[in-house]
This record gives sequence, C-alpha cells and structure tokens, in this order.
Amino acid sequence: PDLTNDHLDDSLFSNLSMELIILRLSPLFYNFVVGLDVMNSEANYNLNFDDVLMKNKTFSSKNKHLELIETSSQCKHDLSVLEDLGEVKVKVQKLLLNQNTILNKLDKLLINDRSVDNCLQNITSTQELTQFNRINDILNNKAYYSLMTKKLSMYGGSSINDVTRHILIKRLSNEILRSITLTDHKGKNTYFASKNYFKVLLEVVQIFYESATENHVEPAIQSWFKRAPDHVSTNID
Repeated sequence: PDLTNDHLDDSLFSNLSMELIILRLSPLFYNFVVGLDVMNSEANYNLNFDDVLMKNKTFSSKNKHLELIETSSQCKHDLSVLEDLGEVKVKVQKLLLNQNTILNKLDKLLINDRSVDNCLQNITSTQELTQFNRINDILNNKAYYSLMTKKLSMYGGSSINDVTRHILIKRLSNEILRSITLTDHKGKNTYFASKNYFKVLLEVVQIFYESATENHVEPAIQSWFKRAPDHVSTNID
C-alpha cells in the first residue's frame, strides 16, 4: 500500500509495528536501526569496548614483555663484553709488566756484555804470557766464556785446520806460542790443552764442523806451535 503521508492513517500505525514500517520504507535503513539497537544495549556496549580494551592491554603487555626480554638480553651481552674487556686489560697489564722486566734484564745484560767485551778486547790485544794466563782465569766466568766464543766464531775457514789457524793467528802472538806447549812436557808449566782457551777454540771449530773433536784440532795446533819461532807476529784484533 501507499505509505506516504497522504495515505497513512491511525489504523495503519495501530496494525503495523514500527519495525515493519521501517522495513517497508527501506531494508537497508532497517538494518542500520537494528544495529544501533544492538550496539546501544548495555551488554553489547560493554562487551565490545571491554574486549577492545582487553586486547589493547594484552598487546601492550606483550610488547612490554618483549622489550624487557630484549633489554635483559642486551644487558647480559654488555656485561659479558665488559667482563671480557676486564680480563683483556689484566692480561695486557701482565704482558707490559713482563715486558718491562725483560727489558730491564736485557739492559743489564747489555751493560755486562759491554763491560765483558771491553775487558776481553783489552786483554786479548796483548801478546804476553801473563796476559794469556789472565784470560784463562777470566774465562772461568760463564759470561766471559760465552762472549769469547762469540768473538772467536767471527773467524771461519774452509776446513778444521783453517779455522784453528785463523784463531791462533788473530789471538795468540809468537811470544805466547813459544812459551807454551800443547800438552804437558819439556818441563813447561803452561800447556794449551789444559786451558780454557783451548776449550773455547774447540767449541768454535765445532760451530763450523759439528763432528770435530780434540783429535781433529790438536794436529793443527801442534803444527802451529812447532812453527812459532819462525813466524812473524801477525796478531790483529
């Protein structure tokens, strides 16, 4: 029927409910009005907004929890790094301390080496028997003995005889060679084989020829001693 204002009467309103009228006017409008009624009900209002609030609170709580976990993890990592840095610092300090100790010892050794070197230079440049005996006494000191070995190792040679001869030429004068013997005989109190100098000479030869023994070195020394009276002094430092 025509529901315009011109045709609506009281009997029609009395027979049709408001919902039916709205439905006849427009189904879409009806759904809108019904939806408002549902949303306006106290139960649905509380349900929808409380649910939204709860979801927001839950989401926020989860985010805060994740942030706390991340912060805690970062703090643990930072603490671990700091502990590692502390250990590294301690190790570096120990290394520096050891380095300083080593440097101090090296300085002392260098000073000792210089004093030993100066002393040996002064002594080995002499050509008298008394000085030769003094050298042998000094060679009882390990530091002097080691340095003398290094000094004599500067003289090489193509054979055992050459190394031995070079050392005798550079370090022992004819005066000394005439005053001593290789072994104890002819009533002489000084014989070369009993001296520290002989031990040093043998060690130097063994630096160049590891298999060298006293039996290899002694013939070269003996030959040089026998020829000493005819030698021209060639002692050179």
